Amino acid sequence: MDTTLMESFYNTEAQTSTENWTWHAQNESTTSRLPLVYQKSDELFSAINFYGIALVIAVGGVCNVISFVVLVGTRMRETTSGIYLAALSVSDTLVLTAEFLKWISKPELGIRLIHRSTILCKIVYHVRYATKLWSAILVTTVCLERYLLVSYPLKVNRFATKKLAKSLILAEFLICAALGSYGSVFFRLVPIVNITCLINFSAAAIYSRIDLIISKVIGQLFTNVAVAVLTAGIIVRLARSRRKRDHMTSGNQTESSSAAERHLTIMLVVMATSFVVLRSPYTITWYVSHFTSQQMSSSNKETIMDDALLVTYVIATMNYAVNFFLYCLAGKKFREQLVLLCCCCCCYNNNKKTTYDERSTNISTVSKDVTSCM
Repeated sequence: MDTTLMESFYNTEAQTSTENWTWHAQNESTTSRLPLVYQKSDELFSAINFYGIALVIAVGGVCNVISFVVLVGTRMRETTSGIYLAALSVSDTLVLTAEFLKWISKPELGIRLIHRSTILCKIVYHVRYATKLWSAILVTTVCLERYLLVSYPLKVNRFATKKLAKSLILAEFLICAALGSYGSVFFRLVPIVNITCLINFSAAAIYSRIDLIISKVIGQLFTNVAVAVLTAGIIVRLARSRRKRDHMTSGNQTESSSAAERHLTIMLVVMATSFVVLRSPYTITWYVSHFTSQQMSSSNKETIMDDALLVTYVIATMNYAVNFFLYCLAGKKFREQLVLLCCCCCCYNNNKKTTYDERSTNISTVSKDVTSCM
């Protein structure tokens, strides 16, 4: 078995997961020999990763729940894009939940939650890999549907139906759950230094090949390129349709409907652009680290690459937390539905309070009448 490949895998895991006791144990002597400036930078970037992930999880979890409520509890659920985005909110929430369980188990906190149960260890990594892939595939599907809608507006009834959208979401979920199951297959409690949720060293080479194909090639490289190409195509189509619209006239109802679709398209373009921008730094850094790790001649270069992975991983994780802000920024319809939902909640609370006050007044009046009769 290729020992260099297995050691490279453990190094890669440690770059994005500080709970990897094995890697730290193997590299403790190397770190102590680093110049002071590199040791300080390593501590700084580790702290950025630790607290950055915590902040992203906290903010993203709340915002994803709000997005889901708006998308499901308003008229946006009647659109196929609203259905896809609601599913995306669910997938992003699951990703952040798995990241939270992984984060809270870091040695800095001393809780070691996933390192105490084999079942929880397997579930967390299964959910983590499957939902990350599902989230990326959902974004790609949304962009593909929007590109088809912009390119072939007269054939919208063929591929933009709620039944098809729900079927695709279910199919993609099942496929991603199956592909992400390698996390539960390879991760287990390993008695190294402490009992740790880790991959058995003998299976590291097989795992690294599977992870390269499913997570890095399909989940990161393919989806990033696909979303970037589709988004560029949508922008080009929008520019062309705008020029055509300037030379045509239409009824108020058609114009209003067309404007609503344009606003929704702009919101999706902003979301897709954010998807590519936030994920690309980590993807590029990972591939550079993966293919140049054997050519690195000094531990200083390895430390710089490790620090870059720690920071870019936080940026990539922001992809699962910022959609609510993007919807509010670029989605006119989303803002309207959010305000409407808030107004409905306020009106409901006011009506409930008014009803309670009226009942209290009636009870008080009846009590006075009874007292006077006595």
